[in-house]
Amino acid sequence: MINASVPNGAAALYEATKAWRNFQIKGEPSQALTKFGYSNIEEAKNDLAVRTNTSTQLSFRPNVVFAVMESMSGDIFNSHDSLVNNTLGALEDALKDAVVFRKSVSIENGTFPSLEGLLFDTPISPISQSIYGRKELSFSQVRAFKEAGYRTIFLTGCPEPWRQINDTFKFYGFEEIYGQAAIGEKFPNAEKSPWGIGDKWMFKFAEDLLKEAEGTGRPVFIMMLSTTNHPPFKVPDGEKVSKVDLKKLPKIVNIEGSYEGNMELLLQTYQYAANSLGNFILDLKDEGWLKNTIVAATGDHNARMNYQSEGNWHHVYGVPVLFWLPDQKLRASVDTNRWVSHRDILPSLLVMSTGKVLGNEKGRNLFAKDIEEGAVSFIGWSGSGFVIGKPGMVTLNGKKIRMLWLAG
Repeated sequence: MINASVPNGAAALYEATKAWRNFQIKGEPSQALTKFGYSNIEEAKNDLAVRTNTSTQLSFRPNVVFAVMESMSGDIFNSHDSLVNNTLGALEDALKDAVVFRKSVSIENGTFPSLEGLLFDTPISPISQSIYGRKELSFSQVRAFKEAGYRTIFLTGCPEPWRQINDTFKFYGFEEIYGQAAIGEKFPNAEKSPWGIGDKWMFKFAEDLLKEAEGTGRPVFIMMLSTTNHPPFKVPDGEKVSKVDLKKLPKIVNIEGSYEGNMELLLQTYQYAANSLGNFILDLKDEGWLKNTIVAATGDHNARMNYQSEGNWHHVYGVPVLFWLPDQKLRASVDTNRWVSHRDILPSLLVMSTGKVLGNEKGRNLFAKDIEEGAVSFIGWSGSGFVIGKPGMVTLNGKKIRMLWLAG
């Protein structure tokens, strides 16, 4: 009811004024440099790892699909057991053709901060709901797809006016925005929830967009945001789900202290969402589209379960990062045992599809040779983020606190 309500004039003016006061980017870049111990930008650049920038561009321009899945927790993903704790559904079969990074972390710990972090590669949020929200932001990473001739689409199961994305996202490189209303019009029997429409219907809508792109000579870039696996948990459309078992989750998860004991419903909606993604991939495979389409998927953030120890940050921010690639050579050569982050996804997609190589200050191309160790996330207990890799984890708050890995 709150999400659907319209504020009166006084309330709207109050909220707009508060946002204007609270969100203004102040100061100069030099202040940030000083905070981290640099006297100028060149000193900072010298500390950045120099990349080989190995070309992994495909010999053709593929369609690109990037699915950001609501609360796709790494711990729930890794606890899948098809017999007693089926958290993946059809995704289990689809993973046979995937590049699977299980050691991966989100860019932030909320849907919209992660979404803007992916788009803008910045910890500052919410940009699009600020005084900067209706400006042509040159640092949006989606612009590179549009400039390369892609038809750029943002697709979500939530209502189009959510966070004003139907108005603001067109300033960042998206030509078209589709949400609950558009999907519901195409599939009128789809059940609506407080947060949107079932993930299954969002993926069916995406399949239709890919069909439209066939024969046009113009590739399509589709970024999706799912909504189903969100409180209040409910499997939509009365669909049946397989058995789940909370005991399969890691011991560090406090089951009783998470979601007021409704963890079983969380696992069921997680299974529904993963199954929807899996069926989408299998449909693309059956149609032969995986030969000319790159698909990436990740969770927007971990499911907000209650963890027993603050030393488990790699669990708290853990999400899977998945790729399906037309080029099997790239798939065979990648090291999936390294730590990766959200920041690496769009740079990898851009290089493979358009050949555009982002700077050393950006995320890494995961399919290039000899990339540096260390995945970067903006979030962290320090409020400034962390670097994570095989040796452990280091905060980015200037204190250089180091944590070594423990068992598990």
